Amino acid sequence: MNLKTWCENLQQLLTDKQEHFEVMVHKETEVAYGWDEDFNKKYCDEHNIPYYAQKRDGGTIICAKGNIGIAFVYNNQKYKKWMLVKLLDDLCNYFIQRGLKATRSRNDILIDGYKVASGCGYNLEPDYKWSYEGAQISINQDINAIKNICLKPMIKIPKALSDYNITLDELLNFIDSWKKENLYA
Repeated sequence: MNLKTWCENLQQLLTDKQEHFEVMVHKETEVAYGWDEDFNKKYCDEHNIPYYAQKRDGGTIICAKGNIGIAFVYNNQKYKKWMLVKLLDDLCNYFIQRGLKATRSRNDILIDGYKVASGCGYNLEPDYKWSYEGAQISINQDINAIKNICLKPMIKIPKALSDYNITLDELLNFIDSWKKENLYA
């Protein structure tokens, strides 16, 4: 599945307000952008990098090939907390247990000061009893694409978890276990 199909499916889930947790591994480098359209479309077109409007606030996200995207829609009256914060905290603790110098800085996870995961979330209108949250976990990184596509300056430099010998399969296993322990119980 590509980012466009994934986001279109997500839009339907947001409308239907069904509980849903989806994990996607990006098969190619893709660009997700918000209302500001703060990205270099010309560079994307010249390099055959697909881009998709996510109809949201926030900056451009470069989804590198092999990275993990997570989306969840849930009834926030049931869980009574931001599940993304729980996921990021648990993932950060997992990295610490692996001996890495990991911290959570708001909606980002940093290792040695480099951003390796990030998330966002908001409550859904009209009654705000449902939430959408998403995250990207950087197994790989394409700094060249980020430098050429993003128009905003990089404040937190991204880095790949593969640089820390963390594999895609390892993270998918972590996410699967986390889901079983925390969601839909």
